[in-house]
Amino acid sequence: MSAPGAAGIGQRLLLAGAVLAGCAWLQDARAASTSVASFQIRAVPETGSAVRRQVVASKGAVMTATARDGTVFRLTIPPKALPLNTVVTLTPLTQMVGVPGQTVHHGVDIEPAGTRLMEFARLEIIPRVPLPKSIYWLEHKGVPARLAGRPAFPAPRAGAMQVSHFSGGSVVGASPETTQAMNAPPNGVFDKPGSTSWLEWQRNVIEQDYRQGRVDKISRDAKMAIINERLLNQGKADLYAELSLAEQHARLMSSQTEALAARGRLEDMALISELLSAQINAVRNAEAMGLPATFDPLKPVLTYFNAVMSRCETQPVPPVLFINLAHEAALLGQEISMADLTRCVCAGPEKPAEFCVPPKEVRHGWAIREVINAGGISGEVTGQSCDLKGPWTIHFLGRSGGGNWNFAYGPFLFDESKSALGGMTGTSDSPYGHTTMAGKMQATLVDQMDVHSIALQSLQMRSTVCVAGKCRTVKSGPQAAEPPVTIRDDPTECK
Repeated sequence: MSAPGAAGIGQRLLLAGAVLAGCAWLQDARAASTSVASFQIRAVPETGSAVRRQVVASKGAVMTATARDGTVFRLTIPPKALPLNTVVTLTPLTQMVGVPGQTVHHGVDIEPAGTRLMEFARLEIIPRVPLPKSIYWLEHKGVPARLAGRPAFPAPRAGAMQVSHFSGGSVVGASPETTQAMNAPPNGVFDKPGSTSWLEWQRNVIEQDYRQGRVDKISRDAKMAIINERLLNQGKADLYAELSLAEQHARLMSSQTEALAARGRLEDMALISELLSAQINAVRNAEAMGLPATFDPLKPVLTYFNAVMSRCETQPVPPVLFINLAHEAALLGQEISMADLTRCVCAGPEKPAEFCVPPKEVRHGWAIREVINAGGISGEVTGQSCDLKGPWTIHFLGRSGGGNWNFAYGPFLFDESKSALGGMTGTSDSPYGHTTMAGKMQATLVDQMDVHSIALQSLQMRSTVCVAGKCRTVKSGPQAAEPPVTIRDDPTECK
């Protein structure tokens, strides 16, 4: 048997019943109330051996604390068992007394007290000296000097107990006197056999007695069948009544939280957070049993953020805090403009540079990277502009056919159509003579994926060719486009 109760809805009711109705005896065990039966236990905390850890609810955790006598306490919290991310503390307890006939007693306190789990956690207690053969597991509540303890439900595998709530558990070595005390619980609510608390006590003792070999399987199965049926029948009404009261209380808290949030005061943040945590727990408990929530526990988050933002110039908010609030609000669907974010972040004295100092304006320069499909043309190609709209001048310098050439295209000033007209001048020397060219060119910006290029085409050309002192002039145009040049962004200051 891995968990108290039957399968299906019965198991859900018994599980939630163990959390809610079963926790009724814990409502104020700090006062060790005699209205609910329990063993009155005293202990001394080993604060120097305590272990503290932030547990992410979605991931769970395995925590281990070791007492000075070498006893190891291991708490395994499954994923999604905690309702929220929680700082969990394990504090070993020593000098534990209060259970009749106990031979040994090892325990640990688990905080935060009162935390209810959505799934069972597992608590293992491993003393340096092995436990005796006959033991009982206890769950308890209260301060170490005055703990109220009662039988816990054992975990599926030996050597551990199931934990449905914080704040503590222990294991005792059992004598015949201990077994008698477990089966004849102290006076209190158990003056009425058949009550929920009486059934739960008996269920847990029977299961532990069976695991320890103190009762046989036939006796255990017969008793457990009766107990589970009774718990299921009466647990429905008790459970839904508890959930209804909890939901009503949470709805009242929601109204109080909304009123606090509307004030938008920073000093109210801790209280608002505490109230929200309680409301979220109430909603999750209801949803676990298929009951719809009648209020939105997260609505005050948006109310609070908007109120804080409206007052940020008269009530400056630390930038990190405000950005965290804005992030939470955005996750809930709040649209936040960068102007509002900057206004509030920069309203205080800190003024982080990434929000409040205007960036230095840097004009990007565009330079030629290469010639695409240049064919037989070789040599240096240069050109630069402060933006893609020019003015551009492109230079071709190099050698070809045993001679030197020098061409200059431009300047080009591109318009919205990405097309521009410019001039062209050039000279070429070769063994055959000297050529001077002048004319007009058309340049077009071409974007292909992430590549920017400039395509050039001669519209009108006048060439003077001089060979052996004799010159002649040739007019031509338009001609085929020159090989395009590829350009790249050069992020440097450009005057």
